[in-house]
Amino acid sequence: MKRILITLIPALLIYFAADAQKMGILDFEETSFDFGVFAEDGPMMSYTFYFVNKGKAPVKLETVKAECGCTTPKWTKEEVLPKDTGKVSVIFDPMNRPGKFNKSITVTTNGFPQQVMLYISGNVTPRVKTAKDLYPTELGNLRVLINHINLGEIYTNEEDSVHMAFYNDGEETIVFAEIETPPHLKIHADPKFLPPGEKGRFIIYFDGAKQEDLGFVHEKVMVKTNDKAQPEKELIVMATVKQYFSPLDEEEMANAPKLEFKQDVIDYGNIPLDRTSEVTFEYKNTGKQPLVLYKVKTSCGCTASQPEKEKLEPGESSKLRVTFTPPGKVGYEEKTITVWSNDPLTPQQTLTIKANVVATSAN
Repeated sequence: MKRILITLIPALLIYFAADAQKMGILDFEETSFDFGVFAEDGPMMSYTFYFVNKGKAPVKLETVKAECGCTTPKWTKEEVLPKDTGKVSVIFDPMNRPGKFNKSITVTTNGFPQQVMLYISGNVTPRVKTAKDLYPTELGNLRVLINHINLGEIYTNEEDSVHMAFYNDGEETIVFAEIETPPHLKIHADPKFLPPGEKGRFIIYFDGAKQEDLGFVHEKVMVKTNDKAQPEKELIVMATVKQYFSPLDEEEMANAPKLEFKQDVIDYGNIPLDRTSEVTFEYKNTGKQPLVLYKVKTSCGCTASQPEKEKLEPGESSKLRVTFTPPGKVGYEEKTITVWSNDPLTPQQTLTIKANVVATSAN
């Protein structure tokens, strides 16, 4: 067997070499180029790779693909005859791409070799960031990084604060009026008088103890100023408010209220597009203290829910009725209902309803 392989391999090499001579043969002068060091805010850089067809048949570049959008290739589209020259030009855009880079360009041909890899490299020196770079969101003459901020999780026994930087990109001093907010939220502009070309910040305070709602909250606040370009600036503050429970020992936990649902997923099956359907989740207080449902929230306006009782004594049961109105389209739907309670072990529970909405009634 080894003798057969030893004899066969040279024969195959001779065959493929002879076959390649009947094709176009690409011979690139070079397959890599280093642009060196250049500026991010300077012109786009370009380089051309040349090749000669050293075969006995015309050759064509079928595709030329760069590995990223920062590199744009252009190439000889017509066939290159034997002994003629073709080219692949590469343009690199340095904007927003500081640092060292090494990019590849894949050339696919109908000749030999069928694929050639070209490479460009370099080192882009970063440009000086402008106010528009640092504060890309425009609110009239006031610029901010972004006009919404998420404080994450906040418990009902704590406060949190964040800063939102801003910049006066106008030609006049911006004056901030007192900012009206709900009781759990306070926003101060620092400074209240912002000269042109100066920086400042909004200081945002969120008091979880004063927020009566639980779960995800979304507050839109309008900041009034003397900026003629846009007198009112919209800020959005988000947070997820969670109920705080003081630490409980093993005995206290055993005596605490406990919310248990008989099932947490209900599948409607097939329901008609033009019909509102209803299901019922049964729940029980299996704990030893009164259970209180603080809040029930659905994931969309197409779903409504109403508990029969919001306070249950130990051992007492009740029902949560959920109605679902198809949102105007057929297909699979899955919605959630979130329930908050004074159960310290599972203060937030999620129920799920599923349905396959059909155009007509189906069994």
